[in-house]
Amino acid sequence: MYAIANISYDALLIKKPSCIKKREPDAYISIAALICLYHEPINIIRNNIISLLNTDYPKDKVSIYLIVEQDDESTRINAQDLSREFDNVHAIVVPPNGEKDWPDVIKKWNKNAGFDLPFGKGRALLYAYYSDLSDVRDAEAISVFDAEDIVDPSLFKYAIAGLEDGYDIIQGKIKYRNGSKSLLTALEASEPVIWSNLIYPHTSHPDVPFQVLGPAYFFKANLPADIGGWSPFTTSEDVDFGFKAWSLGKKLALLDIYTSELGVESVSSWFKQRRRWARGHQKAMSSEYLSGNTKLMTVKNKLNFWTYSLNSQLMSIISVIGVPAGIYQLLQTITGNAENLGIIMATITIFNLLHWVY
Repeated sequence: MYAIANISYDALLIKKPSCIKKREPDAYISIAALICLYHEPINIIRNNIISLLNTDYPKDKVSIYLIVEQDDESTRINAQDLSREFDNVHAIVVPPNGEKDWPDVIKKWNKNAGFDLPFGKGRALLYAYYSDLSDVRDAEAISVFDAEDIVDPSLFKYAIAGLEDGYDIIQGKIKYRNGSKSLLTALEASEPVIWSNLIYPHTSHPDVPFQVLGPAYFFKANLPADIGGWSPFTTSEDVDFGFKAWSLGKKLALLDIYTSELGVESVSSWFKQRRRWARGHQKAMSSEYLSGNTKLMTVKNKLNFWTYSLNSQLMSIISVIGVPAGIYQLLQTITGNAENLGIIMATITIFNLLHWVY
């Protein structure tokens, strides 16, 4: 009931979401599509590339950059092979900290930062953006995707039209395409759809701190330089990126076009993923970018984000744990064996609390 109350509260907020109109752009500007890779099979990457090149957008305006760590040999070889297979695809190999042009990258990003940057998506995106060995910044717009993404053919043109309408970041919706794989993926598949339609749109209101969702977001090429780029020091670089943009008055708009991803297919991977997300959101609560002009505004900003963050985590619990438990309890009630309600509810409650703390 607590989760339902929170979701209902979000759905009924008077803060109107910002959603862009689907239209053809006035100009088809150049787009750099960034894909961070780590231990990815070549068929997954190739499917993504084919998807991005088969959109309703001029192919000569789309450049795809496969960003891979130097020590990830198999994926590096795959990325380099694909860059030879497709004319519009380029491989960016991220060197170890301090090597090659990392000193110049750090200087452009933040003169006070050291060279000991944690490995992760934030670090990879920073290198791809600031390195003179890539021409990402030569594009007029940039988009970010995950390795397994498959995009809708109309995504690019509608996103660019949204940037023309004055928004700074355009975020597409997310769904999972492997929901029929197992019971876990079937339960998990409802999570991004509920989040994208019921909760996340309200964060596009100017008063509410927003995050980007990781994949399928677009912005003008100068935005990372304006806001300070991605943070390599968090497990949720997408949250940090959104906070920075919001704190500087940048505007987010939601695009009602879905990009499909693959949900995790094992319970252990599900726990690891949710643990990483929860830690990132918990760390974000202390972000300097949530600070307002007064203590009251700071509290308001943190409460706004906390509400959406909590619902984000609850989606996982409701789908994967709550639905089976609810069905079981319904059957118990129908058959007249509902005396175990207290034990079941206590188990669910303890699980929720332990998951959040963990």
